[in-house]
Amino acid sequence: MGPADQVNVYRSVIGTCWLVLVLYWAVAAIGAKLMDGRAHRRKGTGVRLALIVLIVLAFRLPPLRQSLLSVQAHLARNAVAGVLGVVLCALGVGLAI
Repeated sequence: MGPADQVNVYRSVIGTCWLVLVLYWAVAAIGAKLMDGRAHRRKGTGVRLALIVLIVLAFRLPPLRQSLLSVQAHLARNAVAGVLGVVLCALGVGLAI
């Protein structure tokens, strides 16, 4: 199995983990109790929005983007990093569920 095949396997497993998480959350949401009032949802919205804008702007900076692409290209050839990514994803999904 070549490096490209390994990457595809890792992507498939990680994609499956995300699908399981989304399906679980969708099913769990059916039985969830609705929030009391809308004030709870608005709390902290400005901070969340500002954080999202800062993250998006940071990823648009050319030096950061080039660094991330370089690291991604290097790690795509590393089987240990692929397995570690799958394990961390599965643990994260397990923790979320």
